[in-house]
Amino acid sequence: HHKEEKFIMKLKKIASLALAGIMAVSMLAGCKDGGNSNSGSSSSEVTTVSGAAAALNNALSQNKDVVKFEDDSNLDKNLEAHFKLNPIKGDEWAESNYGKIGQANTDYAELKSVVGASYIGLTNYEQIVESKSPDWNDKKVAVVGMFNAKVYTQAEALKMVGKAIDNFDYAEDTNITDDGKEFTYSGKASVLEVKSEGGTASVWVVVAVVTRGYEKV
Repeated sequence: HHKEEKFIMKLKKIASLALAGIMAVSMLAGCKDGGNSNSGSSSSEVTTVSGAAAALNNALSQNKDVVKFEDDSNLDKNLEAHFKLNPIKGDEWAESNYGKIGQANTDYAELKSVVGASYIGLTNYEQIVESKSPDWNDKKVAVVGMFNAKVYTQAEALKMVGKAIDNFDYAEDTNITDDGKEFTYSGKASVLEVKSEGGTASVWVVVAVVTRGYEKV
């Protein structure tokens, strides 16, 4: 009698394990089908990290600090929303992809509207801070860096963007345009950690947006 009960218990256990197995397989299959039919179903995990502005300001040398950066919660929110809708892909961010700072509207161009900039890239940044042309008045340029978090620390990522910007910060004494308008700069900065679905890849996204404002002398 005892043996019979044990045998029934064993059967129940086997049945429940089998059922759990079937459910797990069907769930996996469901995820896979969903992923194939709708690429938007996958998502990145996005975390805003504080201190971007302070780090960039530290990286700018004191004698040519024409741009002062501030943290900006709207910039953070817009970037977070973008990367949740446009997740990074794990296979594109293998360790061989160290990442880079975007160049003149070709790299990371989809972020232009997200950060409200007219231009992206160091070339445009150089023009905004060095050109006397009034064409740059009221324009915004974003410097965007994306770096593999398996290769660089957050501090290293921020330092690289800060140093790249510092190379072009020469305009302290030449802040009047050819048509007699005096200009100043304001800067916003943000840094995020973006992880691919499943956490196979992780990327630091550093964004510095500079606006050139002006007034008639």
